[in-house]
Amino acid sequence: MPNKKEPLSIIAVKTLLAVIIFAGVGMIIFAGGWMIGKHKKVSEPVKKDVVVDNNKTEDKTAVREKTPDETADWKTYRNEKYGFEMKYPEGFFTEQVLQPKTEATQCDYANFINNCPAKITINGMS
Repeated sequence: MPNKKEPLSIIAVKTLLAVIIFAGVGMIIFAGGWMIGKHKKVSEPVKKDVVVDNNKTEDKTAVREKTPDETADWKTYRNEKYGFEMKYPEGFFTEQVLQPKTEATQCDYANFINNCPAKITINGMS
């Protein structure tokens, strides 16, 4: 018997066509975004001119307000082993050592999991 190749089924043709259309639309969207990004102009911030009125005009200069650095007096913790650092304010870490205390009373040891009320206290606070 001679081997006859069957033509591509209709489902395979539809699948291939859908993939080609999807890829084409994706390339068009990508190219459009690239073109918009390439030709988009970045606007520069507007500078305000200051004029002092004392019967004479001062030189016009750009005014920039400096914002104070809120983290200027913070300390820096650096961990070389794990490769990170963080800034923290004074008093960020607690100086108090927490001492948990657990009291279990009136336990039914046969059914310990469900019938053992426990009281947990940390530094005198329940």
